[in-house]
Amino acid sequence: MMNRSALALHVFVALLMAISLNAYASSISIFNQLGGLNTVKSLSSSILKGAAGDSRTSGLFSGKDMGELTSKLSGQICSMTGGDCAAPLTKGQITAGAKKLTPAQSNALSDSFSKALAELKSSPAVKAVLNKTLGPSIGGILGGLL
Repeated sequence: MMNRSALALHVFVALLMAISLNAYASSISIFNQLGGLNTVKSLSSSILKGAAGDSRTSGLFSGKDMGELTSKLSGQICSMTGGDCAAPLTKGQITAGAKKLTPAQSNALSDSFSKALAELKSSPAVKAVLNKTLGPSIGGILGGLL
């Protein structure tokens, strides 16, 4: 039978381990929690395919190199989620990009992002953080890249 001091020590060690694991998990970037660059590229491709197929935004993508856009969007998402990528756009360029869009286009791009995010195979917690990180800026990002 374990005495009280040994039990208290076990409880203390268990709590310390739990705190350490929680700190470790919160230090992992969203980029890594997503699964890295391949997942980001897939997400970017899905966003762009949805936007290009939407009648409200299809004209924005006419004649554009979708491979190049996917690469640039992937770099932006990678950078904004803690990956080691160079962002092609600054905050100022994202703000300017948002101003290029009509409200209908902004809504369509948000819809494409939401649909791509819903299809993403990742935890609900990671999706929520990703939505909070990118959702408000997605129109400006795409407007800036176009």
